[in-house]
Amino acid sequence: MELKLLKYFESIMETEVAKNILDSNGIKSMLEKSGIHFPGDGGDSMGAGLYVSEENLNKAKELLNL
Repeated sequence: MELKLLKYFESIMETEVAKNILDSNGIKSMLEKSGIHFPGDGGDSMGAGLYVSEENLNKAKELLNL
């Protein structure tokens, strides 16, 4: 199964919220953090990408209003 980038988010917290929405609607997704993370920054200094399967890409975009 090939994964496609759904969206790159500036904040990991924002990415996790989107991932939870997809998960609760039966769409499996993968979060990939970017850059170097520092203690105490919550990982938000570099953001993260959210990936889904190509077959779920359009449905995921609809659910997240992208």
